[in-house]
Amino acid sequence: MAGDLVVGMLYNLLLPLLLLAASSFRYNGLSVVYFLFLLTLPLLPNPSLVTMKGKTGQFLRLIICTSLTLLTLQCFMQIPFAYIPPQVSGHWEDVLYHLGIIRFSSVDAGNIVRLLAPDLGLLFSSLFILRLCRKLLRSLPQVSLHENGIPPSNPEEVETSESESEDGSDTEGSSFDSSDETTVPVQTGPPQFVQKLIVFAAALRLLLSAIMNTAGKVVVTLLLGLAGIMLPSLTSGVYFGVFLGLVWWWVFSRSISMLLFSSLCVMLAIFSGGHLLALYLYQLPLSQQLIPPKDVYARLFGMTGVIRTNSSDPHMLGLHPHVSWPDFINPLVLLLLYYTLVALLHKWVHITEEDAVDDEECESPAGSPEDPPSFSRVIYITGDKQELLSSTDEETYLPDEPIILIPGSSWQDVHRNDLCSLLDVAGYTNCYPPPQYEGKGSPSHETEGEGEMEEKSEMDLKTQTETLPPPSGQSGLVIFGRLVQKHSYVSALIIMMVWSITYNSWLTFALLVWSCIIWMMRDRRRYAMLSAPFLAVYGTALLLLGFLSGLRLSRAELYPGLPKAVITDFDLNSYHPAPCVHLGAKVFYSFSFWLMFRQQLKERQEEQSLKAESLDQVVSEEESPPSPLAAMLISGVKGTLVKYWILFCCSMFFVISFSGKVVVYKILYIVLFLFCVVLYHIRYDVWRRVLKTFWAVVVGYSMVVLIAIYMYQFRSVSGLFKQIMGMSEEGLRDIGLERYDTVELFARILLPAMFLLACILQLHYFNSDFLTLTDLDNVPIREAPREEELRISVNVISENIKENIEKIQKRLVKEQMGNGKSQETLDSVGLQTSSEKGAEDQEEKTEEEAVPSSLEDKWIVIVDRASLLLIQALSRLQKLQEQSWRLLELHSLKIVSSGIIWVSLQEVSLMNSLFLVLWVFALPFSRLRPAVSSISAVWACVMVVCKMFYQLKVIKPLDYSSNCTVGLVPSNSSGLDDGAKLRGNMVELLTRSILYIEPVDPVYWCGALLKCEGRILPCLRNHLMVLGLLVFEATVHRHQLYFRLHNNLKTPPFSIIFQGITRQHLDHGILPCIKYFINFFYYKFGLEISLIVAVNVIGQRMDFYALLHSCALLAVVSRRRRKAIGEVWPKYCCFTAVLMVLQYLLCIGIPPAVCVDYPWRTALRPLTSNIIKWFYLPDFAMSPDPLFIFYDHLLLLCSSLQWQVFEEENRAAVRLLAGDNVEISRSLDPSSCNSFIPVDNFLHCRCYLDMAKVFVFSYFFWLVLCLIFITGTTRINIFCLGYLVACFYFMLFGGSVLLQPVRYILRLWDWLIGYTCFVIAMKNLLSLGSCAYLDSLLKSGCWFIQAFSLFCTIEGYDVPAPDDGCELPEGEAGIVWDAICFTVLLAQRRVFLSYYFLYVVSDLKSSKILASRGAELFEARVKKEVAARLEMEKKSMQTLKKQMEKIKSKQKGGPADKPALPADQEQVTLADDEKAKKDVGKWWKPWVSQPGVENNCGYHLFESDSEEEEEDVTEKNEEKPPPKKKSAFQLAYDAWVNSSKSALKDLKKEKKKIKKDEKKRAKRELQRQQGIERADSSEDDLDESVVEEEGEEEKENILQRVVSTLKFGVVFVKSLLDDLTQGLNSFCKEGLDISKVLRFERALLNQQQKKGKEVSQKSVKQFYENWISRQNTLSSQDDLDDYLPPSASPPDVPSSPHAYAKLKNQASKLSWGSSISSCMTDETLLGSRQPTLEELDDPPRCVSCC
Repeated sequence: MAGDLVVGMLYNLLLPLLLLAASSFRYNGLSVVYFLFLLTLPLLPNPSLVTMKGKTGQFLRLIICTSLTLLTLQCFMQIPFAYIPPQVSGHWEDVLYHLGIIRFSSVDAGNIVRLLAPDLGLLFSSLFILRLCRKLLRSLPQVSLHENGIPPSNPEEVETSESESEDGSDTEGSSFDSSDETTVPVQTGPPQFVQKLIVFAAALRLLLSAIMNTAGKVVVTLLLGLAGIMLPSLTSGVYFGVFLGLVWWWVFSRSISMLLFSSLCVMLAIFSGGHLLALYLYQLPLSQQLIPPKDVYARLFGMTGVIRTNSSDPHMLGLHPHVSWPDFINPLVLLLLYYTLVALLHKWVHITEEDAVDDEECESPAGSPEDPPSFSRVIYITGDKQELLSSTDEETYLPDEPIILIPGSSWQDVHRNDLCSLLDVAGYTNCYPPPQYEGKGSPSHETEGEGEMEEKSEMDLKTQTETLPPPSGQSGLVIFGRLVQKHSYVSALIIMMVWSITYNSWLTFALLVWSCIIWMMRDRRRYAMLSAPFLAVYGTALLLLGFLSGLRLSRAELYPGLPKAVITDFDLNSYHPAPCVHLGAKVFYSFSFWLMFRQQLKERQEEQSLKAESLDQVVSEEESPPSPLAAMLISGVKGTLVKYWILFCCSMFFVISFSGKVVVYKILYIVLFLFCVVLYHIRYDVWRRVLKTFWAVVVGYSMVVLIAIYMYQFRSVSGLFKQIMGMSEEGLRDIGLERYDTVELFARILLPAMFLLACILQLHYFNSDFLTLTDLDNVPIREAPREEELRISVNVISENIKENIEKIQKRLVKEQMGNGKSQETLDSVGLQTSSEKGAEDQEEKTEEEAVPSSLEDKWIVIVDRASLLLIQALSRLQKLQEQSWRLLELHSLKIVSSGIIWVSLQEVSLMNSLFLVLWVFALPFSRLRPAVSSISAVWACVMVVCKMFYQLKVIKPLDYSSNCTVGLVPSNSSGLDDGAKLRGNMVELLTRSILYIEPVDPVYWCGALLKCEGRILPCLRNHLMVLGLLVFEATVHRHQLYFRLHNNLKTPPFSIIFQGITRQHLDHGILPCIKYFINFFYYKFGLEISLIVAVNVIGQRMDFYALLHSCALLAVVSRRRRKAIGEVWPKYCCFTAVLMVLQYLLCIGIPPAVCVDYPWRTALRPLTSNIIKWFYLPDFAMSPDPLFIFYDHLLLLCSSLQWQVFEEENRAAVRLLAGDNVEISRSLDPSSCNSFIPVDNFLHCRCYLDMAKVFVFSYFFWLVLCLIFITGTTRINIFCLGYLVACFYFMLFGGSVLLQPVRYILRLWDWLIGYTCFVIAMKNLLSLGSCAYLDSLLKSGCWFIQAFSLFCTIEGYDVPAPDDGCELPEGEAGIVWDAICFTVLLAQRRVFLSYYFLYVVSDLKSSKILASRGAELFEARVKKEVAARLEMEKKSMQTLKKQMEKIKSKQKGGPADKPALPADQEQVTLADDEKAKKDVGKWWKPWVSQPGVENNCGYHLFESDSEEEEEDVTEKNEEKPPPKKKSAFQLAYDAWVNSSKSALKDLKKEKKKIKKDEKKRAKRELQRQQGIERADSSEDDLDESVVEEEGEEEKENILQRVVSTLKFGVVFVKSLLDDLTQGLNSFCKEGLDISKVLRFERALLNQQQKKGKEVSQKSVKQFYENWISRQNTLSSQDDLDDYLPPSASPPDVPSSPHAYAKLKNQASKLSWGSSISSCMTDETLLGSRQPTLEELDDPPRCVSCC
């Protein structure tokens, strides 16, 4: 394989390049020989073992001999040149120069190398190619094999030689010795990168072969067209004419026979070869001397002189100055055409020969090696092996033989039938598999004949029919091709317009008018098809005219007598130096006409065939439906275009209207666009009715504009326009009629034409579907949910991918069938019997039927998972889209109103005041919003049109501007003193007042109209944004209406985002709480937000109107109650709105064009600019800042929304969803509100939400006090003193204040809020001094500045520089901390008014009652421990006394005086002896092994009857402690010793074991409590642990190790935290026990409070006394039961715990009476959870209360 590819690349690629280089390096007679070799090369067959002995080898040797001869001749002729001087040689030297024999003595070294390099290069390269071809094409060495296939050990048996390989090449297979051994070729594997290069080259060769096989005629046609237009001339006209003829032949749907096309290719090959030779000969100096390049005939016939030689220095090469890139590309294209033609001729000749002998070959397909099939070479690429199987013994040339790429093992592993099927699938029907060379004596060679081959072919047909996929729909490419061909008239009409725009002439103007007329027709397709023949002929005529104009002739030579204007207007220019580009574009344009003409002829033939046949004979062939994927793709593309193409048209409206300078026709464009937009916003139904008419008007108007601009470019028409319209050049430019140069003309005409095309497509193809889609009166209801539709669409794609995967896998399985089978290899070399072959075929069939589907299943699972993920992602994206639309719907009013107010403040003018006045009153009064929105849209359109008209050159502002500096001095000079003051004021006015800086334009005050030099869009941006916001709002609401109608949903009753979240979900967790507040946050806290925004407005402004806001804030806050505030809130909104309108009117002021200044500037004592700014007065020098009004707008927006909240909270439906906004009764108290609290107690902290509530309602109060303290200490002034006093008061009496009723708390808190508002108002008032009179205060009132921290914090004031004598408090001024304090005070006020706060108060009361209980419990515990210690010591003393008495008695009696024991005691003694024998040798009883020790040492004296203690020990041993889990450091040690993975496994097993032990222990405890004793505990004794056999652990890769390490790290941290918690619990066990009792007592007190009872410390003691008396009653009842006779029934389960049995004595009763907490609290009920109401009747259970 590698050798064949290398040989092919050397011969077909390297050798032509070398010959071309040799021909290009020098131009003389010797190089003509090499150029002839270059033309002869494709005529010869490719190198092979046979052809290298024939013509190909002779050709290579001829090149070598020729180059050697020419080199020798060149060198030999230098000898006579050395002896013959140039003067003597005469004309002979010129003759030799033209032949190529040059005197080197007159040539420099560089040119000598250039002249000799072709001969030397070709000599060595040709010799190298020849030798390499011979080496690579020689037969491979053979290795002998014995019968078992093992090579012989003796290397002498292997005989290979080069002569044998060359002489015996016709018997490639090398007949085998049938007796003992056989020979196989030795295979060597090239390196891996060489294999990759081989695979790439083979694939490229296969691709080129497939292209030439399937599209050879198309390639030839395209190359002919390219050669024809590359350099227009009479010679290239031949190619162009043949190209046009072939195209028109194709248009008429005529087929060309192979013979006719081959004959044409032969003639074209001869002509192109001659053309190339003529072009090369013309580059010789002699040819250019005979016919100069500028000669008309040379230019006419395309003889372009590229190489130029200088007469003074003929050995130097140069280029002609007029040479361009087509002159270089043209010869290369001709050479490519020549080679392609020759290659196709070779292929077609071979195909005709194969067709002739096809029958003979089918009769003997498995021919002998002497007569191989015509499939010349099949190259197999294996993993490490390559082998050339066969070659022909004839000199048959196949330039592009098929290549079979079979990855895997050697070619013997591929079955012949599989190879045939592969060749058939690849499209090579005339190809055969490689012959199998078998031994002559082999039995299989004789048995296998034609019958077996026929059976195999039948089996192949069966398998092919079985493996064919079921007929599916048409592919997307086929559907697209048919769609393009069917709608070719659309592309033709578009091309007509594009052609006319690209090339401006009267000839293309006809195409433009023609296309516009057809576009306006109702039946466009019919008229376009009728025009198809004329368009095809007309396009071809224009193409021929362009080809004629592209000739390298001057216009005077080509069109004598025609004026230049006519040549320009009729597009007869030459487009030098690259006419090929323009000809290529015109060919592309003409192709659409030819395609439409072909479609028309095809439809006409179909109609004629249908008319000719009768209706009975006509069989309606239904077209197969497209595949589901293609149908889904088509519907998706169509739906997208229908929905969004109108947006593209609107964007084109913007581009065409605002690109370039403003002219009249663009203004009319924008008027049409604005009309459409306004109608869409105001009357949607009317807009839908007139939309089609609107697009028709736009199309018609665009056609008129395009035709007018197009016609005005002609010189004859432009003068006519001036005469008819009677306008100047400048007036016509304002209209839009202007002549452009060639480049600018294309850009100017292209934009209207593209817009026209977009509007035409919208009108004729998308408008009807768009109207159907946007019909809100007939919205189709969705049948299936969106998730189901999405799932169906994704399933279609996944099924298509699965089908493709199955096809690919079947193909791979077919190619890789039989890999690794040694029997097939033996079969291929003829060492396998026929019976073995039958068994192998059967095995292969079974394997093919049972193909392993693991890989297929794997890919199918991957596709299914990917489709599932895609469905989830798309569904989430859809939900996100729905939420986004809902957010836009809810906040559209805020966005639109803020945007419009911002625009009106950016351009303060009288006309823009309408926007502000309308929207200021539309915010609080919602009924006005629809009318205000419509009026704003219309007014924005008026403003845009006015601004565009103002940009025309006709309007000149300087003609009507006012100059106010004329009467300035006379009006302002009255007296010397006043004049001095005025002079000081006048300096500021002259530098800052707009009256005196420049002439005043009155239009700017009226509408903020300006001349926008250059781009108009920035000037119109604001009002276009207004219009866009209004349209955006309407679109959002209509989209939501359509969405709800389409999905059959109802409109939400309230402005919420998350449906189904109500007040009942607030306490269900963090996420429902967040969702609730997202829905109803402003509903709950809108009033507080509005007040905070008011404070921020005051802080941002700090002027006179901020002082008014402060007064309004004080008036609102003084109402205190929410209901009272709601009553005055509408007045507050109206106050803010009126204040905004007043301020805007002050910003507008009086018109400056009247040249009258304001009285505070012209008075005897004028006000300073700082005072004017603080009082927000209109002024021409210090104009008021309009952005301050935007702060008021934000306040008005919040106030309007709160007004809506006040109205909404009175609706029952809203109250059910969001809850009540009614304040709680201020007289409520925790002890009297057991039935009034609608919320649950959150103090138990059942979830994270309860923790957040605990922080807010319990500890936020102290955080507020901290912030108040910070507010009072950060700044040192008089106002901060009040904050400190309030902070200290609440910190001192806060605990008692919180226990008071709510009305008392609110009274103090409202006073604090009122003080904060007062401080804010006073600081606002004092800002007058800090901003306007700071200079005078610095001189005489420094104490005042320091006492009240006066400093101007607002920018824009002229503040004096700080003085060294008085330091300005820059960091202490402002109301930032006051605003923060006000915010937290309002938040805490809402906390006080919440029902949750009552639980906090109740808990505080309980804490106050139990404040000293902890100390009492601790003291009682200490006393109890001391008493227990004394009791233990007393008991131990009694035990010691008993032991001493026993010792004394034993010493008195002695062992010999031991009395005789009774019978039963003797038995006990014997039993003890036996027990002692058993205990011999045990380490804890050493005395047992020495029988005499007891008597000798007196150990018997210390024996005691401690049976009770032993029983206790045994009972304790029976109850084994639960197994402890490993600590964190033990886990770390295990991970260090073994691995993280094994440590995690061991931990998992340990957890399972602990869980099982806990279950067993719980079961035993339950049995013990129920009194069940089972003698047979087989289930308990059974070992339930399952022994898992663990094999060797798999080796972890790096990723798995990292994951295991991370998991172990998490487990280690958790275990470490558990150990730390356990250690701290054990360390603080006493405190925890006390806290359990305290929690119980607190729960008891809370229960009493919830029942409405008064609680105190006596309540706890009373509870314990009641409980003790009840327990005494129960114990006495138990004593009476003990005296009753026993019954036959089993004993009852004890009802009371054993732990309280010892409470009968008086001491225990007294202990309970004093403090119940003296007992151990290990088993208290509160240890795990808070008790319920039913459990609070019993005290905590204790074990150690004794």
